[in-house]
Amino acid sequence: ILYLLFILKMEESPLTLDELSAIGAENRNGHGKANAIIGSSLAIVSLISSSTLVWMIKRSRTSFTTTYHRILLGMAISDILYSLGLANFNFTAPRDDSYFVWNASGNQVTCSVQGFTYFIGMNSGLFYSCSLNLYSLAVVKYNKPDRYIRRKVEPFLHGVPIAWALISSITLLAKQNFNDGGGGNCFAPIYEPPHCIGYEDGETREGFEIPCGRGHDGAVLFYYLNGFGTLFLVPLVVGTSLGVIYRSVSKQENKMASYGASTLNATQTASDQQPDRSNSRIVLHRSIAYSASYFLTWGFFIIGSCFDIANKEWPTPLLYLINTFNPLQGFFNFVIYIFPKVIRAKSRGDDNMTWFQAFKIAFMGGETGRATGRPRQEPCNRIPQAPGGRVGTMSTRDATTTEQLGEDDA
Repeated sequence: ILYLLFILKMEESPLTLDELSAIGAENRNGHGKANAIIGSSLAIVSLISSSTLVWMIKRSRTSFTTTYHRILLGMAISDILYSLGLANFNFTAPRDDSYFVWNASGNQVTCSVQGFTYFIGMNSGLFYSCSLNLYSLAVVKYNKPDRYIRRKVEPFLHGVPIAWALISSITLLAKQNFNDGGGGNCFAPIYEPPHCIGYEDGETREGFEIPCGRGHDGAVLFYYLNGFGTLFLVPLVVGTSLGVIYRSVSKQENKMASYGASTLNATQTASDQQPDRSNSRIVLHRSIAYSASYFLTWGFFIIGSCFDIANKEWPTPLLYLINTFNPLQGFFNFVIYIFPKVIRAKSRGDDNMTWFQAFKIAFMGGETGRATGRPRQEPCNRIPQAPGGRVGTMSTRDATTTEQLGEDDA
C-alpha cells in the first residue's frame, strides 16, 4: 500500500524529500519500527544463547571430541553470525532510505557488510540443520560407528554448509546483490526504493548516494535459486530425514520387543555391545526437538516466501510472527541442549532440590551424582536372549553409543 502511494504521487510530479518523508512516516514510525525493535532485541537473546552454548560445550566432559558437539558448534557459530546480521536496529541501513526506514544511519558499505553477515549465517545455519539430522540418520538407521562417521561422513556435514555459505555470500557480494529491501535489512538483490520510481537503472537521484537499480545486472537468478534451495530444499531434507529416523527407531523397538526379553542372561565379548533401545529413542527425541526448532524458526518465513511467489503482500501479523520467531533458533537450540542436563541434575539431587538449582548445576557443568556419592551407571554389557534360547549378538557398528549421543544425553 505504501509503495502504491509513492507510485500514484510520483505520477503527478516528482516528490520532494519532505513529501517522501511524510508518506513514509507510517512505516518508519509504525510497524517498521516495531518489527525492527522486536527482531533486533530477540536476535541479541539468540546471540547470547549461542555464545553460551559454545561455552557450555567447551566446558563439558567430552568438549568438542564428539561429532554431535562439533555439529552443534557449527550451528552455534552460524547463529552468532546470523544474529549479528539481525541485531542492528536498522542502523546499518543506508541513510538514503531514512525517510521510510526507522533509524537508518549507515551507507552502502555498512549495508553490504550487514547483508553478507546475515546471509552467510543464514545459509550455513540452514544446512547445518540438515547435517544434524543426517548425522542422526547415519547413527540410527545405518548403524555407523563413530570412527566411520568422523572419517567418511563428518567432513561433508561441515563442508557443505560452510562451502555453500561462503560461495553464495561472496558471489552476491561481488555482484552487488546486498541491498536494503525497505525493512532495514540488506538482503534484497536489487536496490529499488520508492525515491527511485521513475528513474532508470544506474541513475542516482539528486540528494542521494546509491544508484537506482543497484544489483540489477548481478547474480539475481543465482539469488533466487539460492533462496529456493535454502527455503524449500532444506525443509524437505529435514522433514524426510526425521521421518526415516522415526521409522527406523520404531522398527528397532518392534524387533527388540519380539525377543520378549527384559532379562539379560548372557555375557558379551569385549568387541560386542548391546543395541540400546533407549539410546535410539534419545537420538529420535533429539532429532524431533532440533527439527521443531528449525520449523518454528523458519516456518513463518517460508510462508511469507510463498506469498512472494504468489505476488501477494505479506500480512502484517505474519511480519510480526517472522520477526518474533526467526531470530530465536540459537535460543531454542540452547534450551534443547540444556534441558536433558537439567532433568538429569534434578533426578540425581535430593527431594529438596529446586528446578533453579538443577538449572544452575546443569549450566555450570556440575555432576550431582558426584556430590551425593552416587556412582554413574555404566551401560549394561549383556544382550537379550533370542527366541529358541540362542543368544543374540551385535557388533559395535550396530550400536548407538554413548560417544555418539554426547555427554548431555548419555
